[in-house]
Amino acid sequence: MPFTLLVAYYGAFFSHEAFLLGETSGDPGGLPYRWTIKAVIPFAFFSMAIAGIGMLLRSINAIRGVSEDGFNHPPIQH
Repeated sequence: MPFTLLVAYYGAFFSHEAFLLGETSGDPGGLPYRWTIKAVIPFAFFSMAIAGIGMLLRSINAIRGVSEDGFNHPPIQH
């Protein structure tokens, strides 16, 4: 969790700087707006942090006995 929030925090500045500089690909015919790809990095890590918080809250509710939803099915075997 701390790592995902750290990458999301610093990645936001990283992509914002690329946006302000108008960073593009050096290849002819390459990606005209490289900052869009760089903006996906903090978004993905922030989404992982949100999912981790949801899993943490679900586990705390199961430990407290408030809710067993999501835990009362057999484990998935691959």
